[in-house]
Amino acid sequence: MRAVTQSTLEFMLEQAERWKRVDAFLDLPTVTRWRQFKIIAQSLYDMGFIPDTDKFYFCHLDLFPRNVLVQTTKDSELMVTGVLD
Repeated sequence: MRAVTQSTLEFMLEQAERWKRVDAFLDLPTVTRWRQFKIIAQSLYDMGFIPDTDKFYFCHLDLFPRNVLVQTTKDSELMVTGVLD
């Protein structure tokens, strides 16, 4: 799956949707929590506390070879296809 460019707010709202689906799958009564989270995130964004101008960088504190998936593309070339953990 390719990465999609998102604003900070879009990312937060999408994550809330993902967790809401997980909770529903597990039959947990937490749908209200994610609706409230989305309202709070939108309010913080509207007040300027969640800016879309900040840059985010990939950070993985356990980046050992065992956590990196690669594909051999040529004898001397690898392509990272995933990061685990």
